[in-house]
Amino acid sequence: MQSSATTTESRLRPVDALLLVTLFWALVYLPGLGTIEIQGEEGRRLLPAVTMVETGDWIVPMVGGQVYQRKPPLINWMAAVSFTVTGVINEWTARLPSALVTLALGLAVVGLTARWLGATGALLAAVFTLGNISMIEKGRLAEIEAVYMVSTGLAIVWWVTAWVRGASRWVTWLPAGLFLGLGMLAKGPVMLLFFYAAVLPTLFYGRRQGLSPGPMRTLVSLPHLLAFLLMLGVFALWALPNLRATAGEDTGAVWLQQFTERIGAREESGATGGFDVVHYLRQFPRAIINFLPWALLLPLLWRRGVAEAMSGRERALFHGLRWGMVASFFLILLPPGSSSRFVMPMLVIPALLLAMALARSPEAWPAWLPRAWRAVLLPLAAILAAAALACPWAGHWSLGAFLAAVVALATATGIWRLRARMATPLPLTLAVMALTVGVMAVYAGGVMPRLAPHDDVRPVVRELQPFLPPGEPLVALDAGFQPLFFYLRNPIVYVTRRSDVPPETRLLLVAEHKFDRAIPRDREVRGEPLLRVQEKGRRALLLVELEPVAPCAGGDGRAR
Repeated sequence: MQSSATTTESRLRPVDALLLVTLFWALVYLPGLGTIEIQGEEGRRLLPAVTMVETGDWIVPMVGGQVYQRKPPLINWMAAVSFTVTGVINEWTARLPSALVTLALGLAVVGLTARWLGATGALLAAVFTLGNISMIEKGRLAEIEAVYMVSTGLAIVWWVTAWVRGASRWVTWLPAGLFLGLGMLAKGPVMLLFFYAAVLPTLFYGRRQGLSPGPMRTLVSLPHLLAFLLMLGVFALWALPNLRATAGEDTGAVWLQQFTERIGAREESGATGGFDVVHYLRQFPRAIINFLPWALLLPLLWRRGVAEAMSGRERALFHGLRWGMVASFFLILLPPGSSSRFVMPMLVIPALLLAMALARSPEAWPAWLPRAWRAVLLPLAAILAAAALACPWAGHWSLGAFLAAVVALATATGIWRLRARMATPLPLTLAVMALTVGVMAVYAGGVMPRLAPHDDVRPVVRELQPFLPPGEPLVALDAGFQPLFFYLRNPIVYVTRRSDVPPETRLLLVAEHKFDRAIPRDREVRGEPLLRVQEKGRRALLLVELEPVAPCAGGDGRAR
């Protein structure tokens, strides 16, 4: 007799899966999206976007008045579009594009894989893709990684779906080339390793079973070559105008340096730049942690009987993706300058593998696994309920804290009610989804309000803003990259030499260590500096008020 759980899963429709994924995304990725100030590398992605909106130049990214060529501009463009459409420049509008592209990936996973995995398998694949630590972290920040993971994931999911369904080579390759072109505009060509790590082993196993041409024949085929040219063409639409506009800026050398630093020992290898063995060895477990909580299920992919439950193209795809996942994992992490975050674009591969394994052979689950998951989830639900009760106090009885408490308590209750049905994939996945939603509700409603007083940048801006009359330009002389510029609402004029300071300048922001050499010869400082500001870990800046040099007899006209 068919169990009630199995019956429920068989009744799940693709539209239901789409609605569940959208709801899951909204409850995980949107709460508190703009609460925390910009951090990490967000400033380097957002300041070029602000400059694009102000100047209308979307070809040459600028930071602090200088050309910034270390990364392609897709994330800058996305933030600039968000600022333009909403008419608001703040943390929420800055991070919204990253959150939206994660939703696009989740919906694409459901819409594409439901055609061959069914609605339940498609839901599993989407939840594994969106509900892991790395995607949640990066999808809530205005950083490159979310866009990079999504563009790589879209290319892989499209190709996999087209291949497993036996679509024409044109349909299989050309859209994938378009998505890869977007990946090039996000961070460059490294994502090709993950894409071909999924494609080439699949073609190899498909050739062994007589299902498709082998890797070499496919790589030299016209559809693949045109898809590769399409990828390069998408990148060239920006790169060629950029190279013309930045002649003499050594743009190509900057891009080459960025690539070589990822295979050398220079980035994240220790404070002295030398090779740090401990740091290097930590990258491997950290990379696996990126995929939690679903990394706990990865051993199931090698359980006997999982692949045997599949047939034809799906079995070849399963073997190919599994081999490609392991190969790309070590190829990326073995170079001495690697980092655990470099493997993030491959996370859609284990998500697809687990969905295939659980959708096609749920009987291959070991008998102890549901009990083990219950043993983990139920205590976590109890902890979540306790956190929910404390949430209103942590948020000083704010509306957000109250809503977080309601969501968290409902989540804990739902997990408890599902405890007897966690022997099948769908209820277990729903329980983990619910737990993730509850944790994010507590984080957004109870934890984030406590983090705001520890901001680093916004207090500096609050000190600085009263000295800046609305609309008056602030000249920043060789101030470098400063996240505080994202928050200032006055026009910012960036200059690199004191001779470039406009003659009508009244307010000047300058690095403290360059103050003596920064004042133009025809200007002088009126009194003492108005303010000294310093963000954590960054050089101190002085805000000074300038006035024309007072004439004096018998001198050079400069009172010093």
